[in-house]
Amino acid sequence: MNKTFRFLHRWLGLLSGLVVVIVAATGCLYAFADEIETAGMNHTGPKSSAPFLSPDSLASLTRKQLADSGDSVASIVGVAYRRPGLTTRVTWMDAQGNRRTLMIDPHTGRVVGQLRGESFFRWVLRGHRSLWMPREIGSRVVGWATALFAVVLVSGLVLWVPRRWTRSSVAARLKVKWKTGRSRRLFDLHNTLGFYVALVALIIAFTGLTWSFPPLARGYYRALTGKQMVEWSQPVSDTTHIDVRSDVGRQLWHRYRQLLPQQGDGSLRFDFPQDKEGVYMVALNPDGRRYGRQSYWFHDRYSGLQLVGGGSYALPPSVMNAGDKIFRASYDIHSGSIGGMFGRVIVFVVSLIVATLPVTGFLMWWQRRHPRRSRR
Repeated sequence: MNKTFRFLHRWLGLLSGLVVVIVAATGCLYAFADEIETAGMNHTGPKSSAPFLSPDSLASLTRKQLADSGDSVASIVGVAYRRPGLTTRVTWMDAQGNRRTLMIDPHTGRVVGQLRGESFFRWVLRGHRSLWMPREIGSRVVGWATALFAVVLVSGLVLWVPRRWTRSSVAARLKVKWKTGRSRRLFDLHNTLGFYVALVALIIAFTGLTWSFPPLARGYYRALTGKQMVEWSQPVSDTTHIDVRSDVGRQLWHRYRQLLPQQGDGSLRFDFPQDKEGVYMVALNPDGRRYGRQSYWFHDRYSGLQLVGGGSYALPPSVMNAGDKIFRASYDIHSGSIGGMFGRVIVFVVSLIVATLPVTGFLMWWQRRHPRRSRR
């Protein structure tokens, strides 16, 4: 049996190794993107007693300031408010179709700054999700490589177990011996570090697989909740009622502004319709870094009527069971946000180590195939 697991571990590791290195490394780079992008731009300065400007007003002021600075604005995507004293995010689309974000003072509409390195982190995220390939092709490659890596992790855990279970044999596998030969150091770096991160890496891999393989997501949801998963769906506006009302955005703002967070890291997002069939989408997140707790509302852009959408992902917290909450927390688990800053640090360290495992594994394999060359 050990021969079988060793065969699987070696060859599946070699087959998926390069993709795993890229996915893990880009995950590390993206782990603290939000903190890097917004550093020094989160606060508006002295708190103003004036009320927040409406989304329509902030969109108009942003469009004017961008035009004055020479930027061509295709559309304003949405506005995300946070508690008083913090800046508001206004997301917009430029003429080339790139999504960009400004930090705005919600009391005055003044631009505080633009996200730093937004294009770079968008590039990193594309690598993490699809290896910079077309989305349909790249996401499948990432998905299958991640599935193979999960098998590699399980086989590695089996191979880690010493043949004789004694205190000394277990202790030898729990620490890296630095003062030894190159081969032994490589083995310890691969074997010991791999053991320490295996469980968390498996959880990260599994949550990632639920996005790559919809049947797996549906089965996982049914196992957790006992219900059939309803896919995310974006409702559309009724275009037979064009120009019925012209103040829908203002009326929705009056309706939802009472949900504005007054403390903590929550946010209230207000997205605008992007075409004739587009809808207004309002999303309330009571915890800014944990997306599993968001509530969504959709409204027809012409009549303001509330529409049904979002599928199982948009169930209100009041009707979610424990399984729904676990499933909705998949991204928070994947990114470590479910554990706050400590959780994200753990995921960062684990991803960094995972990125080294295919490298040390390949070097061990190369040394065994070319012992003379590896000694030089």
